Amino acid sequence: MINNRIKLELIKFALKHPKIGIRNYLAAHENPPLCKDIEFCKNNAMVITDIIKSITSITDFRINDYENELVDLKEHLSKFTKLVDGLQWPSKEKPYDTGYGIDFMTGLFLYTLIRLTKPEIVIETGTAYGFSSSFILQALENNKSGNLFSIDYVSNPWQTKEMIGKSIPNNLRKRWKLIFGSSVDTLPDILSSQKPDIFIHDSEHTYKNMLFEFETVFPHLKEKGFILSDDIIDNNAFNEFYKKHNLIPYFLEQRGRKKTDLNFRKYYGILKKY
Repeated sequence: MINNRIKLELIKFALKHPKIGIRNYLAAHENPPLCKDIEFCKNNAMVITDIIKSITSITDFRINDYENELVDLKEHLSKFTKLVDGLQWPSKEKPYDTGYGIDFMTGLFLYTLIRLTKPEIVIETGTAYGFSSSFILQALENNKSGNLFSIDYVSNPWQTKEMIGKSIPNNLRKRWKLIFGSSVDTLPDILSSQKPDIFIHDSEHTYKNMLFEFETVFPHLKEKGFILSDDIIDNNAFNEFYKKHNLIPYFLEQRGRKKTDLNFRKYYGILKKY
């Protein structure tokens, strides 16, 4: 529940940054078309190994080998999460709720996909603390090639540029470039010079923004490249997009990180451009 102090902070922030304030207002009052994939996701969600075999045709790998490569990163992110969990949210010290970060299985999927396909350019929208970014960058570093471009910006008064990607280990940052701004303002410019192998949506999960990102990226995505998306059942953007372009969807089930949300389910969507 938003208390009066937070409401006042939001009003002041909107007056100081009217463009962002309008975006936040429209996002909060959007009435998107309901997702038509919810039951389809439940009935067709696949495990990591089967998804990767289906979308890459690579079968001679063991997921446990890649999981073992993540021991140090997993420990690093766990320590960061425990430290931040003890702070008050929302605040400049804790601008994002850690419960919204990706679960380890999604991180393992990202890591394994990148280790196997060896992309040169990965673009993600929505970074927050950089949990997803860390898995991506660890894979690129172990591949000894590739770069990650992350798009994010400050959309609330308790957020700061300095906290974006805060969890990313220092030794992985040389392959990372933060593009500060909204995807609406920055994505077209990036795509004019960068042709991604993998695009990941994890920014504002509104129908309008998700569809914008998918449609903007698709013409620039390399052949046999991938579009990945978090929170695909928030609205019907993902469903409409893959049907329009005759793409085959794959779904990875995600679960809540905390004991209090063990029954929580959401789905990560995967598409391949042929």
